[in-house]
Parts: sequence; structure tokens; C-alpha cells
Amino acid sequence: MRQLFEFYDLSQKLLFRKIRVERFDFESSPQIKTLLMRLGLLTVVGVFLTIAGPFGTYRSGETIQRFVYWFALSAVSVSIALCIQNVLRKCGREWHVLIRESIVILGTTILFTPFLWVWTFHRYPGPLNDPPTVFWMTSVVLAICISVSIFRHGISFFLKQAGVAETENPKVARLIRRLPESFSGRIIHLAIDGHIVQVITDVGTFDLRMRFSDAVDEVSEIKGACAHRSHWVALAEITGIITVKGRPCLVLSNGDKVPVSRKYETELEALGVL
Repeated sequence: MRQLFEFYDLSQKLLFRKIRVERFDFESSPQIKTLLMRLGLLTVVGVFLTIAGPFGTYRSGETIQRFVYWFALSAVSVSIALCIQNVLRKCGREWHVLIRESIVILGTTILFTPFLWVWTFHRYPGPLNDPPTVFWMTSVVLAICISVSIFRHGISFFLKQAGVAETENPKVARLIRRLPESFSGRIIHLAIDGHIVQVITDVGTFDLRMRFSDAVDEVSEIKGACAHRSHWVALAEITGIITVKGRPCLVLSNGDKVPVSRKYETELEALGVL
């Protein structure tokens, strides 16, 4: 009986340990975080449009049916915009941001409006008393795409401005306590070299024997992000983005070039870096 209880305790420990590890991986995955954020945003937009009822849709159909209708439309529009952005990220990274955004806006409008028209008149749960014209739908879709683009880039602009404001009164990272007492510079970049973490600053490079994850945790006071499993960068030190062998690469204030892996690309997009 005693051995049975010991086996039970051991199995519980192993089981809960596995659950904790899986939960940590789930919460720390930037792809899952981005997916949940997008699903949450689509849900909020779907609820708002269900209540507002554009194109006269508030007059017909049940609430749940209208929500499914608008949620599906929102998901399709976002998917089209993201597909166009992914194509431009590979083929037009060197183009000016206004050119890329114009292509995304026009492309989304041209591809999404026919779907909106067909979906509204063939799949909508109730009849429309005053059906909109194709020209009116196109105008509304174009206006929404422009508004979303302005809103998205406006947020990125204000976040960057807030980052600049914070660099004027920077917080002291805990990692600095591991550096020489005479250190008074800025941390730009962390990189792995074997079992050594290289702390690249504006006054030189310092080698620390510690885990990379611990080093990243000890610079959490500085606004930054991992661009690669072996690289962390301070957002305020990013001065440009180039393409190397078809992949984005961050250019830092000291001239270093840091590759961006696919795993962290989505997170950097959400921060407005890419």
C-alpha cells in the first residue's frame, strides 16, 4: 500500500510538472499570443458590427446569425490583407511604406468587395430592405481600409515616440549590476556565443557566463524583444531594416546586423518594428 501511495505521488508530480511546462510554452509562444489577439479583435469587431448593422443588416436576421455573418467577413478581410502584406514582405521590402500600404489598401478593396457582395446577397440570413450598390460597398470598404491603416501606423508611431521619451530617462536594467562599476553606457544587443552571453553596449562588449533566458529577463526594464533564439535587441536602438537572403535583418545603432527568425517575426510585427 505504501508503494502504491508513493507511485501515486510521483505520477501526480510528473503530471503537474508536464502541465506547467506546456502552459509556459503556450503563454510564451508569440504565434499563439498573436492568434489569440486577432481572434479577440475579430470577436470585438463582430459584436460591434452586429449591433451597428451597416448596410441595413440590423433590420433582419437573428443576432447570432448577424454575428456569424460579420465575424466571417472580418476574418476574410483580415486574411486578405495579411496575405498581401506577406507577399510584399518578400517582394517589396525595399519599397517605401506609402507604396506598400497603398498596395495593401487597394488590393484588399479589390479582392474583398466581390466577396462582400456575394456573401451579403446570397448568404445573409435575412432580406435587406434597402440593398447597397456595388459602388457604395466599394467606397465603404476603401474608407475602412484607409482608416485601419492610419490607425495601425498611428499606434506604431506613438509607441515609438513613447520609446524615445523613455530613453531620455532610461530605467536601469538589473543586468547592469553584472557589468563593471564604471559602466555608464546603453545596452544595445544581447547575443549568445557558446555558453557566454555577449552584452553589446555603446561603449564596448562584455562577456557574462549565464543563461541567455536569464540575461533577457534581467533587461526587462528596457523595451526590447528577441529577434532570434540567440539575439535580443533594444527597440530604441533599431535604426533600420534590410533584407539578407530573402529574410529581414535589423540594423542597430552601432552598425550590427541581427537576423530575424520566423518564430519572432510575428512578435516584431505586433511591436511595429517590421
